[in-house]
Amino acid sequence: RVREEGVLVLKRFSGGGTVVLDHSSLWTTFIGRNHHFPHVPSYPRDIMKWTADVIFGPAFQQMNQSLLSNKPQKRTLMVPGKSCGVETGTGKAYTTKNITTATTTSPPQLPKFELVENDYVLGGRKMGGNAQSIVKNGWLHHTSFLWDYDDQHMQYLTLPPKRPEYRGNRSHDQFLVKLRELYSPLGDKHAFFQHLRASSEQSFQIQPVSLKDAMQIVNTELGGFQNWFETKC
Repeated sequence: RVREEGVLVLKRFSGGGTVVLDHSSLWTTFIGRNHHFPHVPSYPRDIMKWTADVIFGPAFQQMNQSLLSNKPQKRTLMVPGKSCGVETGTGKAYTTKNITTATTTSPPQLPKFELVENDYVLGGRKMGGNAQSIVKNGWLHHTSFLWDYDDQHMQYLTLPPKRPEYRGNRSHDQFLVKLRELYSPLGDKHAFFQHLRASSEQSFQIQPVSLKDAMQIVNTELGGFQNWFETKC
């Protein structure tokens, strides 16, 4: 079916399971050299634990706090009433009523971000795929978060014979969670990256670059992914 419908298939050099990506997927990549991360053992689980504890966990915690901060507020509404109400400069009498409003809809019950086995999950449901490539002097870790996706596209995937214990026999629609369903009150998917940047700034100096500069890093023969493939760090 994938071939029949002309779906582009890419082989991820870092391995991992098959994932479906589109314009609603959020991609992150960390490239680290061992001497920059002496506190992070060069093993998949240890790298994932570092990203969960230092980067992604704090980002999701802050997003939850941002949602919960949109609490209902009490306001006073003045409505026409009898002369025993509040007199105004117009000579008209009003009575007051306290009403409760909120700037956004009430947030849903927010599931906790966790690293379960080798997956990032919210409330026991997976929110993306990740993989690592580890070489002698460094490692690469990337994640595709599911901000949203077309439910029909998930039919391209079959239930893998080897799957994490916490998944059980759940189908893809029961196993996966769309971040948009939880965090859309904060804005679009760019809000995710804003919180991710804020958590990253606790450990790194963040320098924005243009798309042209980013592509140069990827394509240059002196570094980036070209260097990763050819020299393995």
